[in-house]
Amino acid sequence: MKAVFLLIFAALLFAAPVNDQAASSGEAWLKLIDNGKYADSWKEASAYFRSLVPQKTWVSMVQGVRAPLGSLVSRSQPSVTFAKTLPGAPDGNYALMQFQTSFQKKSSAVETLTVMADGDQWRAAGYFIR
Repeated sequence: MKAVFLLIFAALLFAAPVNDQAASSGEAWLKLIDNGKYADSWKEASAYFRSLVPQKTWVSMVQGVRAPLGSLVSRSQPSVTFAKTLPGAPDGNYALMQFQTSFQKKSSAVETLTVMADGDQWRAAGYFIR
């Protein structure tokens, strides 16, 4: 029983830094989007993301979605869920983050950002707004 408790405790100690790293990487990436630095957001995304979406396509897509919303008003702390597999993506280490977000021209939105372990960093692998 004591060994099981120690294993659970150790897992919790290691999970907190991973959770913090994934969340802070994701939030830093979203700031690029918030500031209209769409090309930079593509450069800072995971290699997997960049292999799927050419930079010009990404810039055009995200500009078309974000510009009409206006500037960021608020974004909640993310709820973070970890996964090893996602539909249509290679197996890996993923963190799915959901934010309750308010924009100047859309008061209530849900942003979903997926980050993945890409080398020794967490980098964006997918982004959706609804």
